[in-house]
Amino acid sequence: MSNFYTISNTQGAIIFQGLYPSFARCVEHAAQQGVCLRHANFRNACLSNVMLDNADVRYADFRDANLTGANMSEICAYKANFSGADLYNCCFALADLRHATFDHAQFGGTDFNGATLSYCRFAGWSFMDIDFTGAAEMKACLYNGTHHFSAPPLIIKGAGRPLLIADDKTRLHIYQLIKAPQKTALPQKLT
Repeated sequence: MSNFYTISNTQGAIIFQGLYPSFARCVEHAAQQGVCLRHANFRNACLSNVMLDNADVRYADFRDANLTGANMSEICAYKANFSGADLYNCCFALADLRHATFDHAQFGGTDFNGATLSYCRFAGWSFMDIDFTGAAEMKACLYNGTHHFSAPPLIIKGAGRPLLIADDKTRLHIYQLIKAPQKTALPQKLT
């Protein structure tokens, strides 16, 4: 059964609409037709397994969207906002993600091979589960608002939370709470 779905921009203007079995299929068809999805509002949308190869989603709002298993390869997502989005097994291969925001996005098996990630912003622990070594470009990125890096960060995993080296000044930043050893009371001398 099909329903009527509308893709709007962040200002509320209609970009594309029609009868589809799901919102994801509506978005997919719009991309296949070459519809410009700049400034599209995909906030909180269920777009799992959507195929958006080569789509123009510059400035799009993907905040808190479910993009699990989505194929976003070769998209132009300049200044797109993926904050809080589920990006498990999402493919961003060869994508232009310059100036994108990934604050507290959920990563896991996310593919950034060949992607341009310069000037992106990241926050949250999930970021530390991604291997960025295959990215084409990753300069002037920002982690957690204060740490700059222009190469894939070195992430050391071990007991507890991971450690991160992600600063252009090659300083070690440790994002692990280390508990101080408990002081034990020495036995009192008996008199």
